[in-house]
Amino acid sequence: MDFKIHTFFLLHFALLYLPVLSSNLCPSYICKPPSMAFTANTCLYNNKEASTSYARECPDNKLCVYADESNNKTCTDAVLSFGQSFVGEKCKTNADCYNGFSASNCANGICQGYSASHFCTSLYQCMPGNSCIKGICSPQIEIGQKGCSSDYDCVQNGACNVTSELPETNTCYEVFSFDPHSPVGYCYNQQSMLCKYTTCAQNGADGNYYCTSLQVSDSKPASLCSSDQSDCTSKPDNFFNPPYVANQYCACGYNSEGNAYCNLFIGDGPGLSLLSIRAKWYSSEAILKCNTGRREELNCIKDYWDENNFNAYYYWTVYFQEYNYIIGSEKCVLNTADSSYVYAKKLYNGDSGDSDESSGIVLGISLIIGLFLH
Repeated sequence: MDFKIHTFFLLHFALLYLPVLSSNLCPSYICKPPSMAFTANTCLYNNKEASTSYARECPDNKLCVYADESNNKTCTDAVLSFGQSFVGEKCKTNADCYNGFSASNCANGICQGYSASHFCTSLYQCMPGNSCIKGICSPQIEIGQKGCSSDYDCVQNGACNVTSELPETNTCYEVFSFDPHSPVGYCYNQQSMLCKYTTCAQNGADGNYYCTSLQVSDSKPASLCSSDQSDCTSKPDNFFNPPYVANQYCACGYNSEGNAYCNLFIGDGPGLSLLSIRAKWYSSEAILKCNTGRREELNCIKDYWDENNFNAYYYWTVYFQEYNYIIGSEKCVLNTADSSYVYAKKLYNGDSGDSDESSGIVLGISLIIGLFLH
């Protein structure tokens, strides 16, 4: 059976249906009692009056997915997949390649794009090793060289230190190479791939941007929260004036108490594991086979990195992003409410199940990662 998991699809609905903010609004998630009758395919029943969801595990090789706006879920054979390959990624037919860019077609098992010197309107049109610079597919800029406007103009293990709107003044540096409190040209959404820990902030004293120290939770990681981001803060970084404090979001979990928890900071346990495997990917030869804009897309990572490393990357990505959802959850609830985490854990532990099943996986979780890590 062609069994496909599209993790972006699953995570999108997990974030859509789980309330974010007050724990008073959080539903409880518990295993279905034996006395409760479910219809044949129901795996998660939402009792709105009781603010409780009841879970029943699906048979093997089926997924529990949302059926309608009632938050009920049913067991199904497959999930709608948006996982077409992009330029540089593996394919079997033209239909496997995303056709949003005119260059995409399948040849020699690879989705084809434009080679160097060809005109382009998007970096996603250019073959690996190239980026769309000034409307032309051009070789990516080497470490230490100027001319970049974004990280994607630099070689795969590089990022652009954007100090002005003039590309000729901006330089490519190795990712994760700027120590805490080093100045950085620009900081987008408190993130910079130049920084050792990927986080940065603006200093109120001089208005400039700097890499931050390793961000860790100010209290116990994934602590209970009952309001918005004010409950979920990092330890202060006293280099900044005033001291910089980062925030994470508070979200309802899949637990029986109806508790909400703070999401993790990158310096909390699973975040450190994610940083480590991410750095390993950036230093690998496999990343060179990805289109520059797809260097962190799991479709491409799965295509070209070895199985053990990919499984670790996937697991720590999902575990870090969903830690506040899964903490305190019963097994039957996890298997119905969070299929992406359960499957990632099986892969990481070497229990991938039937080989035909695993070969059909389509992964797109890095779209979610981008909200937090880029």
